Amino acid sequence: MMHPMSALHRPLLPCAPLPGWAWPCLVAFLAPFLSLSANTLELLPPKQLAFLEAAARGRSSGRWNEAGSNELAALRLKAEAYQRQISTNHLVGGLIVSKRYADTNQTTLVSYEELEHSAALTGFHLTALAYWFSVDLKPAALDRIREGLDGLENLTSVSGRNGYIAAFAAPASDKAYQAAYATVGGPDPDRAGLGRLAFRGTNGQVWIGGASQETYSAVTLGLSSVYKRIRDPKIRLRASNLVEVIIRRLDEDQWRIRDGKGHETFVAPSLQLALLRTAASINPDAYNKRYETAFPSAMSYPPQSAPKYGVAAPSMFALANLVTLSRLETNETRSLAIQGRITQVWRQSGPDLNPWIAAAYVNAFDHAPNDTLATATLQGVLQLYPSPPRWQQATTALKTNQPTLTANQALWSKDSLLLHQRVASPFAWTDSPRALPLRPTEPVVHSGVDYLLCFWMSRDAGVIPHESAPRIVRTYSNPRSASARATNNVLPLPPPSNATNKPRSRVISP
Repeated sequence: MMHPMSALHRPLLPCAPLPGWAWPCLVAFLAPFLSLSANTLELLPPKQLAFLEAAARGRSSGRWNEAGSNELAALRLKAEAYQRQISTNHLVGGLIVSKRYADTNQTTLVSYEELEHSAALTGFHLTALAYWFSVDLKPAALDRIREGLDGLENLTSVSGRNGYIAAFAAPASDKAYQAAYATVGGPDPDRAGLGRLAFRGTNGQVWIGGASQETYSAVTLGLSSVYKRIRDPKIRLRASNLVEVIIRRLDEDQWRIRDGKGHETFVAPSLQLALLRTAASINPDAYNKRYETAFPSAMSYPPQSAPKYGVAAPSMFALANLVTLSRLETNETRSLAIQGRITQVWRQSGPDLNPWIAAAYVNAFDHAPNDTLATATLQGVLQLYPSPPRWQQATTALKTNQPTLTANQALWSKDSLLLHQRVASPFAWTDSPRALPLRPTEPVVHSGVDYLLCFWMSRDAGVIPHESAPRIVRTYSNPRSASARATNNVLPLPPPSNATNKPRSRVISP
C-alpha cells in the first residue's frame, strides 16, 4: 500500500482567514509537524534539479552547473551537523544506532532501531571518519575513530568466538535495548525476553548474531580506511589486530561466517579478497602470497551491479569490497583491473544517481575522472539530503503521472526517484531508487552516516572542494603513482607530510 499523502500535499479546504492573534498559537501547534516536514523543502536550484530529473530518466538536460561557494558551504556545515548529532545521539558503546522516539520532539526514547545493521554502519562511519581526518586533520575525528574501534573490539569478542563480528552488543540492562533484543529475529518461545537472534554474552551484555556478509564488507572497508589514512601508530595497530583476528576466525571456520548459534553463510570471493588485501598491507610476509594466489580466481567473477528492478543492498555492499581493493592495491596491473570493475559498476548504474557508487568511482583513481554525471550526483543529491535530524518520513508524495511497472512480482517506479521523493533509511544508498511502495513514516531518527561517507570521500577526491578553495584545473595522471602508494607501508611510518593531506587536483572542462 502506498504511504498516505502528507499534510503538506493534501488539497486544502476553503476557510475564513485567521485573526492576527491566532497565528502564534497555530505556529506553536504545528511546530513538531513542521520540523518533520521542513527538510522536504530543501531542494536544488531549478537548473540543477532539472538536470537530475532528466538524468534519472536516462536523458541529458544541458550542462551541470557546479555547486557554488554558498552550496559548498551548506554541504560542509551539514556534514559537521550530522557528525555532532552522531556523537551526541547515535553512538552506543561506539556503535551506530538509529533511535525510535515517542514523537519528533525526541524527549522520550522508546528503543534502538536497525541493530542488525549496526556493525556495518559503524564500519561505514569509520570510513567517513578516516576520510574526514585525511582532509581536515581534526583531532575530533581520531576520538570518534577510537570509539568505533572500541565498539568493534567488543563485537569481535562478546560472543565468545573471538573474531566473529556480532551485529550489535550492549548491556542487557539498557532499557532502550531491551525493547529491541526481545524481538530481534522474532520472539523466541524457549528464551523469555530474547529474540531468536539475541544471545547473552560476556560482561552482562546481550549480542545480536546472524551471518551477514554485508557486515564484514563494511567493517573491512572501515578498518582498511583507518589503517591507510590514519598515521597514529596506536590506532593503526588496533585496526591491524582486528583484521588479523577476524581472518584467523574465518580460517578456523573454513571461510564461512558462523555465529555459533546455528547461523552461517559463505564468504564471497570479493569479500575474501578485500580481507586478504587489507591483511597483506598490514602483514605482507604472512598474507601477501595468499592474496596474490586468490586474486585471479576472485576476479574471474563479474562485478556485482545493482539490478534495475530488484534488491540493491547486496551489490552496494559488494562495492565496498572493490573500494577496499582500489585504495590498497600497489600492483599496477591489478589496480587497473579493479578500477575497471568499479567503472563498470558506475557506468551501469549512472541513472540511479547513487552517491555511494559515484564516490567509489571518483575515488578509484588518484585524480577524479572528469565525469559530469558523477559530479552532479555527488554535488546535487547530497544537496537534496536534508539537514539533521534525519527522520524516517515520507518526504514528497509521488506525482500522479509517475510511470510504474511490475517486475519480480512487485511494483516499481519506471525511473529513479530522487532522494526527496523517498523515505529515509539507515543507509539510503543501499535502497533501490525505483522501489515502491514507500515505507511508512515513523518517529525513527537515522544517523546520517550515508551522507558523511559520500561527502568526505567527495571532498578527498576534490569533487566537492572547500568553499574557500580556488577553482583548480584538473589534470589527468597515471593512476596509482608511487607517492600515492606511500601509505601502504608497514608500521612504523614516517611523520605525515603536508602533501599527503592536500586535496587531489581536478580537471575542469572548459
